[in-house]
Formats: sequence, C-alpha cells, structure tokens
Amino acid sequence: MGGLAPLPNFAQGFNPLLAGSVPQPKAEVEADVTAATALTTWGASTAQLAPSIMSKAVTLNVAQPGAKEKAEQERSQAAQEKADKNAKKAQAAYEEKRSVESETEGHMECTLGQVIDSGTFKYRIVNAECLGKGTFSSVFAAADENQKLVAMKAIRSQQYFRKYANKEVAIMVRISKSAAKDPEGAANVLMLREHFMFGEHLIMVIDKLGMSLRAFGRQPLAKAINFSKQLLLALRYLHDGCGMMHCDVKPDNLLVRHDGLAVKLCDFGAAGFTQEKQDIDEMQPMFYRAPEVILGAPRGRKIDIWSTGCTIFELAVGRILFRDCNSVRDCVEKIMRLRGVIPEQMRKQGRNSKQFFSEEGFHPEAGGPQRLQTFVAKPMYQELAGFVDFGTSKGLSAQDLAKNQLSRLIGTTTVVGAASKQEVKERGQGEKDLEFLAELIESCMNVDPALRITAGDAVKATVFKDVQAAPDATLEDAPPA
Repeated sequence: MGGLAPLPNFAQGFNPLLAGSVPQPKAEVEADVTAATALTTWGASTAQLAPSIMSKAVTLNVAQPGAKEKAEQERSQAAQEKADKNAKKAQAAYEEKRSVESETEGHMECTLGQVIDSGTFKYRIVNAECLGKGTFSSVFAAADENQKLVAMKAIRSQQYFRKYANKEVAIMVRISKSAAKDPEGAANVLMLREHFMFGEHLIMVIDKLGMSLRAFGRQPLAKAINFSKQLLLALRYLHDGCGMMHCDVKPDNLLVRHDGLAVKLCDFGAAGFTQEKQDIDEMQPMFYRAPEVILGAPRGRKIDIWSTGCTIFELAVGRILFRDCNSVRDCVEKIMRLRGVIPEQMRKQGRNSKQFFSEEGFHPEAGGPQRLQTFVAKPMYQELAGFVDFGTSKGLSAQDLAKNQLSRLIGTTTVVGAASKQEVKERGQGEKDLEFLAELIESCMNVDPALRITAGDAVKATVFKDVQAAPDATLEDAPPA
C-alpha cells in the first residue's frame, strides 16, 4: 500500500483520544505528539486511498454488465453470421439444383466455323446445330487438323456434371492405354482422342459415328450376328484387357460406323471395377438388369453378358425382351418364366431376396405366392422364330413369316420356313444361324452367373464361325470451311 505511513507504536496505557486531559511528563508528551502526528498522517493517507478503491469498485461494477452485453452481442453476431452463411449455402444449393434440372442452362453454344483450341489441336465447328443434346452434354461435329470429322462432347458447365464427367474421362483414358492388349477387341470400342477445358466446359473428343442401333431397330439376321460379335469383342477387351465392367450394355450404347459395317461400344459413365459395384442396386437399366443385381447378390463382369443376351435378342427381333415389365418384381417373374428359377444359393446371398421370395415361393405383383417348381426355362429359339428378318440369306415371304409367327403363338417349336418338305428338310443357312444364335442367347442369359458364358468364350460360338471382321475405315471427310 505505497504512501501509507506505518502505524505508530503507542506507549502502554496511552489513549490518543484522551491525550492532553491528564498531565504527563515532557518526554512522554513529546512521544505522544509524535504518535498523534503519525496517526493523523496515516488517516489522511487512508482517506485519500478510499475514493480510489471505491472508484475502481464502481468502475468494475459498471464494466461488468457491459462485458456481458458485449459477449452476448458477439454471440448474437456469430449466430447471425452462421445463419446468413447457411442461408447463402441453401440458396446456392437451390440455384444449383434448379440449374442442373433445367434442360437449357449450362449447355455449350457454338457457331459455324468457330475454332476450338485444345492447346494441342485446333478444331473447327462444321455445324452450329449440335448432333445431340442430353442431360449431361451436347455433342458437336467438328473438323480436326486433317479435315476429318470428329465429335466434340461438351459437358454442361455445372460442377455437378463435371464431377461425373471427370470419372468417365479417367476410365476412357485407362481404356485407351490398354488397346495394345487386344487390338481386335479395342477396334470395337469408342476411344477418347483427347480431353481439355474450354472455358467452363470439359470437352471430350471422340470419333464421329452415326446413330445408335436403337434408332435402326430390327436388323437383318446376318447383320444382327455381325454386330453381336463386335459387341462381344468389345466386352472381351473391356473385361480381360482393362479389368472393367461396362454396366450399361444396350442398343443405345452401340453406335454405327459411318459405312454401316461396324458398331462401337460407347458411354462409359457407369463403367467401373467389380469391387466398387457390389452395393449398387440401381445399376443397369431395368430391362437389361442381371438377376444377381436385382437380388443384391454378389456380381461381376458377367452382368454385362446378361445385358448382351437381352441386346442380341432385341437386334434380331426388334423389340425389348422384357418390355412388358412394369416393375423390378415383374422382371424377376418374367426372367424366371423365360430362363428358369433363380438358384437357391443366389437367393440366399441376395440382400433383396426377401422382397420377392419366401418359404412359400415367389411373390408376384398380384395374387398369392407361386411355387418355384412352376418356373421352367424355355428355348429361346421359339422366342425368336417368326420375328426375325432373314434378309437376303433367306427370302421368306410375308405368308411364311405369318406361319412362323402362328407356330410360335400355338406353342410349337416347328417353323414352317418353305413351301416344300424338301426345303424344310434342307433348312437354309438362315434358320441354322438362328438356332445357333438362340443357343448363344441362352448361354448369355443363364440365371446362374457361374454358368453364364464369358465374352472370351462367346466370340468363339458356332454362330460366329463364318463372320469376318469388319474392314478398317477412316473417319469421314469434313465439309470445306
């Protein structure tokens, strides 16, 4: 307590309040005066200190409510900032969702003659109208530096689409790098030439091909067989050469070369490796979905082979095999009525099996459970006969085709293919090919994936023994600038 005088040591029996009332010796008086002076000084110092202490106390009492208010204000401000941040985030998410769901926003726009510089090559847009516009991208025809036509796939500018496109690019880069392992198979896969960013758009440059087989519909039997082998060669390369599965095999993803002699497998947005596909139940379009995927059972590359069987049927007949199915349950029922009951082991392994099966049997969309013994595989030949276009290999008349269709409807496997018994006995090559094609479809669509044929074995099937590889073809010439 700096500045305070020490308390005086009063003489024993001295009372400063009574000092002077009783006579004392001189020495004692002088001592008493000194003590009184010290006491006065100490009291004055204490009196001076008191207001300072009180002032600080008052200040402290006044400051304390202010600190609480300040802390409360800071908390309120922080909460408001967090709320504003969340509101902005929610607004951004809403705007992104609205933009993504819009059919027009984010698509690249091009002009005739516009030059797109990739940093490696310069491409010239040859048609301002895009070749096609989908959910993820727009595709434009362009001329490369050799004046050959290529297709430029421009991904929509939103980050949502670019994220998925980046995955597809990574897969296509891997596929392109493995071409030397199986040149014959790689020739039937649409390869990525290069990719780059142009403004806000990821650009993928690929060969310009024609329409998909979906647009062409039913093919003459000879072409259906040729295209089927090319599809299986592509899958052999993808499965064995790249170690990947496509997961989206269907006619839409088979693009016809400009000369019409070959098709190439495209669209690798759903492709991937076996391990990463085990927990995805919505994989593959419903009409082409393998039974092990529907049941949630372990699956591998052979899911592509099941889809291939569905696709080959569609190429030959011109209609989707499971087109009458309105639900996944309908598909399970139609699969078993066509290809037999799903094996017990697969039903046990399937995490979704209880949705369809119980100890009583299979539960359809309507009606009571059905005993599994009632589901027996049918020959695919009788599903094909009467609907196939034999083309020039067998000139069936309209009357013959009508008879064939009638024979199927009444449940017989006999096909009346000619007017005379001799012609029936010596069946034409077209009917033999149809039998072999039916056998191939059955091998592709075995409900047990362990017994299902592989792509490598399928390309050696009897139906392909006389099929020659399509000749090489260069890209189309681009129109003059």
